[in-house]
Amino acid sequence: MRNRDHVDVRCPHCAGHACFREPFEFRSVAPANGPAHRWGGWYVVERYPHIFPWVAPRGSSSQYLTDGANDGQGYPLLHRGVVECEACKQQSVHVLAWPEDAWWQWSIRGKMLWAWDRQHAEQILRYVRATDRPPRSTSGPIGSLPSHFLSAKVRDAVVKAIERKLAAT
Repeated sequence: MRNRDHVDVRCPHCAGHACFREPFEFRSVAPANGPAHRWGGWYVVERYPHIFPWVAPRGSSSQYLTDGANDGQGYPLLHRGVVECEACKQQSVHVLAWPEDAWWQWSIRGKMLWAWDRQHAEQILRYVRATDRPPRSTSGPIGSLPSHFLSAKVRDAVVKAIERKLAAT
């Protein structure tokens, strides 16, 4: 997964469009302005100190970042963060349930297709719509796209669903 500023989610308060953001910024170099907490080799900058202050993970003898899963070691990214809603203006701590919380999601013939944000949805649309597709890379934004959504039988349904949501948002 690429490093991202936010993921688009449904607001837990009003179901409107919201952004889930990591509550901390992890830097390898001390920030020039503002305080930062030292955690191993990291400088941790609090983005929302008023609602989500930094507390180092318990029992974490090694300081590293993990991808979502909290195994009791390290700090899990895309797990617990802050949701900022455009519609109701709420700002609250939230445990991310992905892909159920995804704003960009479509049920296509009984299977869930989702995107991290609008840009990712547009990339998926371009790829699915294309008749002469380049090979998928397993590390790119399209790499994890299940082949179910790429078959000629479901192509029109995928394209229509994504276009409808993009036009409405």
